[in-house]
Amino acid sequence: MSFRFSKAAVVLILVLILLTFGCSSRDKGKEPGRISNTAQGNAQLEKLFPDKKGYKWVYSGFAEYGHEMTLEEIDRKDDGVLFLVKGTVDDPSGGEAQKNFSLELEYLIKDGVLSQRKKEEAMLDSISN
Repeated sequence: MSFRFSKAAVVLILVLILLTFGCSSRDKGKEPGRISNTAQGNAQLEKLFPDKKGYKWVYSGFAEYGHEMTLEEIDRKDDGVLFLVKGTVDDPSGGEAQKNFSLELEYLIKDGVLSQRKKEEAMLDSISN
């Protein structure tokens, strides 16, 4: 009887080992939600942007806040695309404020990732402050 118990225990342990290693080895190195094909990911992200220079965004927000931005440059390279956006934040003080109201945003699409870099002093409503 102990021989049967040992045989069953060994089989159970082997099954557990196979399940553990089998489940842990699939999709190693992949992040959830990341597109595996970089070129396809870049193309999908690029659809979020206008395809021509000169495109203008006008934002009129809460409590007299607003800004205008223009797509100044689209720089396509082998490994990605850079979008350069420049503009100004509205000055509700009529010139009395001593802030720099210019803004500059760079959006880089590379390796299936969209990143933003911004230079500004007065821009509101941004998740990357």
